[in-house]
Formats: sequence, structure tokens, C-alpha cells
Amino acid sequence: MPQHARVIIIGSGPAGYTAAIYAARALLEPMLIAGFDQG
Repeated sequence: MPQHARVIIIGSGPAGYTAAIYAARALLEPMLIAGFDQG
């Protein structure tokens, strides 16, 4: 089943997590793509 997201955030540093929080608060259903290492 395909997944759809209005916002895709690439990166798991502080800015990525902050962007995901704000996008979720705006009901944009963000998708956070992170690698093995943070930052």
C-alpha cells in the first residue's frame, strides 16, 4: 500500500525534528527520513 505525505523531511538533526514537530502541529502529516547517524 503506497504512503502519501504532504511534507517529507530529510535529515534527523535538531532542525529536522523541529520541522517535523511544526509540520505535525499544522496537520501536514510529515514523513521524516533519517539515516543511521543523527545529525
